[in-house]
Amino acid sequence: MELKNYETVFIMNPVMSESEINDKVGEFVKLLEKLKAEIIYKSPAKSRRLAYPIQKKQTGIYQIIEFKGAPDTIETLEKTYRLDIQVMRFLTIALDKHGIEYNLKKKKSAFPESFVSKKPDTSKEDEKSRKNEGKHAKERPRSKSVAKGDSEMEKGPSKEVELKEDSKSKNQENESDNSDDTKNKK
Repeated sequence: MELKNYETVFIMNPVMSESEINDKVGEFVKLLEKLKAEIIYKSPAKSRRLAYPIQKKQTGIYQIIEFKGAPDTIETLEKTYRLDIQVMRFLTIALDKHGIEYNLKKKKSAFPESFVSKKPDTSKEDEKSRKNEGKHAKERPRSKSVAKGDSEMEKGPSKEVELKEDSKSKNQENESDNSDDTKNKK
């Protein structure tokens, strides 16, 4: 029977202690070895925030194990995951040649986690781009609509504003006249 490369990821309950986590991962590794699978890589367990709640939990402990084994190994492994109450989710995939190459590069630190997880230091680049934006804004010709709007602003308030102010003052005068009329009627 031909052996294939597989990668299994499982998320465990976040309330487990570190020793419980190591014991649980050890159980799964022993099961794989019992099933005559060769462990290629085992990542350290990491606690991470989940994209959505699973079993009303916002975080989970992720574990990745890459191994080479027979296809019937997966059935037994996934059955064990389903029966274990500490495993909230799991996924096992068969790796193709591209996945194997990627994992090899990752293990050889061609893609270190610090490089992937950290944002590049762009403070100097941001500063340069802000300076360049200022230069370009001065050199840019203004569009006709902006220039036309600016010239109107320089003239002063438009006639519409003056009309509104006049109508407000007329309304106030009418109100005061009406109040005087009601006093005279009494």
